[in-house]
Amino acid sequence: MALFQSGQTDFANCTARAIPIPTLPGAKINAIIAAPGYNSYEYVPAGAFPNHGSVTVADLRFCNVTINYTSNGLQKPTTVQIWLPQHWNTKMQSAGGSGWTAGLTDAAFTAMTGMTGLGYAASTTNGGVTSAHPADWAYSSPGKVDMKVLEHYASTSLNDLSILTKSIITSYYGKSPTYAYWNGCSQGGRQGYMLAQKYPTAYNGIAASAAPITWTPLMIAGFWAQALMNEMKAYPDACQLAALTDAATKACDAKDGVVDGLVTDPDACNFDPYTLVGNVTSCIGYGNVTVTREAATVANTGWYGISTARNEFLHHGSNQEAAFTTRGNPGVLGPALSLLNYTWGLADVVCEGKSCHGKPHHIVEAWLKVFVLKDTTFNTSRVDLRMLDDVFDISVREFTEVIGTADPNLTAFRNAGGKLVGYHGLGDPIIPSKNSRRYVDAVLKVDPKAAQFHRHFEAAGVGHCYSGSGLFPEGIFDSLTRWVEHGEAPEQLNVTVPGLVTAGERILCPYPQKARYWGFGGFWTKSSYYCSEKKPFWLK
Repeated sequence: MALFQSGQTDFANCTARAIPIPTLPGAKINAIIAAPGYNSYEYVPAGAFPNHGSVTVADLRFCNVTINYTSNGLQKPTTVQIWLPQHWNTKMQSAGGSGWTAGLTDAAFTAMTGMTGLGYAASTTNGGVTSAHPADWAYSSPGKVDMKVLEHYASTSLNDLSILTKSIITSYYGKSPTYAYWNGCSQGGRQGYMLAQKYPTAYNGIAASAAPITWTPLMIAGFWAQALMNEMKAYPDACQLAALTDAATKACDAKDGVVDGLVTDPDACNFDPYTLVGNVTSCIGYGNVTVTREAATVANTGWYGISTARNEFLHHGSNQEAAFTTRGNPGVLGPALSLLNYTWGLADVVCEGKSCHGKPHHIVEAWLKVFVLKDTTFNTSRVDLRMLDDVFDISVREFTEVIGTADPNLTAFRNAGGKLVGYHGLGDPIIPSKNSRRYVDAVLKVDPKAAQFHRHFEAAGVGHCYSGSGLFPEGIFDSLTRWVEHGEAPEQLNVTVPGLVTAGERILCPYPQKARYWGFGGFWTKSSYYCSEKKPFWLK
């Protein structure tokens, strides 16, 4: 199928001299570089293209515009890159970041390839930081966090990206984009919510998934497993924790009336991990392993949360199907995802012989050491539950105003006509899906009619962003564009699940609704399900 023909160009104006220098309030434009770009063929899988399905791009021609600018009060410049396709569909789509990056990474470029392949003008920003390691850019002087740099990374650079992208598009094509979209997952999801909260007119539509919305408490809460194991001075191996996860998934699978290997109704799951203490399990690489009480304590705390003397609520428990430790290779979808250095499990450990110690998630550990403790050499094995309480308070008190992304008042975004759609995997091992749910509840409390502009979906079996083997909603972004451009709110999402012989189909429903089984029909047939907040009478 041919791409849209609107806004075609022969690249004669793809030079820095032909593009007027844009105006960005409070900033100085240092340089603009423009050069034709070409991609003969690339298959962009769904996991590398957040909120989209897979895309095959062939004979892609675009003008690559790079802008270097410096914001007032900052010493280091920010870089923005904008791809302007030869066959433009009159719309723009900005790619979010991942991990500690704001964007402008291989992962962002892969997503932008998919975007421009679909006809969108695509853009991304590095947020003013050039490293995925915050210790390289967080300090104004040793041990002193540069709050202006953090704020620019967390929020202001995102609005800058919108302004610059729209300006360059207008100069290059001779008209403004008809619609502006943000697209991100994980860090990119947090950025999307930040835009809706702080810059409500920057984008018409925002796809923001698996977002670490309540950043300042969440980053410390993500250290719960390591602190607990340090407290117990016991580090259960992955085999024990996997056995507990598998047992809970099996026990709770049928709570929704469907036995399919997924826990689609985690609210109904109250599996007691202590019932497995003393059981022997076998794992490749581990042999026969006995489930210990310490392993059950990690699972129980991970599922049902921690309350302390000072913090009645410290963290959301994960759902029972979420893995506690790394399983498989997170880089199987290709190096473009930039996931090879990720530690997926919050309860990961490293064992040398019979001696084991914790292995904290690198994003969580960086936040704790670089920002909260302001000591990059700190030995995090010293963090127990009491200290976790202390650093939790510091994180919330010192940084919420700068990088906090949990303001439930989206009135300005609603009034601007914006639409926001996202999903969270119920099997997410690093950002509990209940974190997103709690935010949606808060938004609905402020505005009971928020579903008119904000819809959130929970995806059983899906890990962080794309990992896992569950009900991945690859049509999220398409549902957003139909809502923004045609007023068609996503009442449900169709999900296709590949099978060995034929593909199965299911639906996802906007929270607080769930997909309910009628009680008859095939488990993998979408007509067997309907959306409702209430359980069917026969499951009560």
